[in-house]
Amino acid sequence: MKRRQTMNNYNPYTRIQTYYSLLSLPEDDFDDNIEAFGISMSKIHTLTNIPLKIIRQDFLCIFQWYSSLSKKESLNLEHEIHLNDMSAEYEEINEQYNIDEIYEHILSGHFSDKFEELLMKGTLDDIPLYINTSIDTYEISLSPDVFSALQNIDDLSSDENFGPFRQFIQNSTYPYAIKDSYLAIHHYKHLDLNKTLSDIHAAIENGYYVNINYISQRGNLKQYHIHPVKITYDTDENLYSILYFENNQIESLRLDFIAHLNLDTRHHAPDNAEMEHKLCEIAPNVWGNLFHDAPKSVKVKFYKEGRVWEKVRRDLECRTNGKLYEKNGFLYYEDIVYGFSKFSNWIYGYGSSAIVIEPKWLRQRIIQSLQARKNAWEND
Repeated sequence: MKRRQTMNNYNPYTRIQTYYSLLSLPEDDFDDNIEAFGISMSKIHTLTNIPLKIIRQDFLCIFQWYSSLSKKESLNLEHEIHLNDMSAEYEEINEQYNIDEIYEHILSGHFSDKFEELLMKGTLDDIPLYINTSIDTYEISLSPDVFSALQNIDDLSSDENFGPFRQFIQNSTYPYAIKDSYLAIHHYKHLDLNKTLSDIHAAIENGYYVNINYISQRGNLKQYHIHPVKITYDTDENLYSILYFENNQIESLRLDFIAHLNLDTRHHAPDNAEMEHKLCEIAPNVWGNLFHDAPKSVKVKFYKEGRVWEKVRRDLECRTNGKLYEKNGFLYYEDIVYGFSKFSNWIYGYGSSAIVIEPKWLRQRIIQSLQARKNAWEND
């Protein structure tokens, strides 16, 4: 049975986490059936519905990274991805293209243009890939919710109010270990995230202010005294943000940039029904919590390829102000967008399956970007 894809194709961190989860397998299992061991790129495509072109590009980047790191004498790669050179698929292609020699060059720090050509043309799609781990473990990519639940188990195990549970956990050998990842570590380690969110929620419900010490991306410390009106969460990047009103504008602060936050219960914010109405009205149009960006009109059409339409509908199910309709064999999306940079990244994730109609300058930018890549490919 095929596993339905729930991840976002345009998030490379999530894709790579998924690849490593699928490819990791302990040595004991590896010894049982060495010829059939591993998962090919075509199989990954079947399991995840990620387009093969994207999978090939991702693995190209991974192998290029291996090659660049291999130039360092101190290199000791953990969980390195291998081609299964004992498989029938490998042996067949090796007879034609001498993959053994090409792959040796990669691991010695000399990336092969021929390997890139074979990979991107799909010649290597059916060769099994694997990660040969040295311990009896499987690696699983965790969603932020699952990661939070596992952290709560750890917290309960040290809480004296949960006596029997605490004793059970402390006497048990944990069947898992949590390794830092892009989604898991998104810079909340300095905060008690649950308490911070609780304090913000109390301020929203009761009209309180909060005092915030905020460290900008440039490292500058700034202090805010604001009344938060909403907590937003960006599932693509695991980012919480606080929304507040200032000078009749909707502003946002990222939680991962907050060094300290405390409630100010002495002051109460005045009602601002007009701004609250505006916030509710434009919220479905905002991408990446960028409420302060200037709005732009967009129109995109999508080809009916694979499960593209299904994914588009799933991605846009919360964009209730936009128009999504079928016409002449295409799926169209029209909307007013705040946070155009995030929207553009989303469009890029669909590759050639999406055609930008408006704005014309974005369509031209995409064409120029693809042409530049094509020229670079031909000149290499």
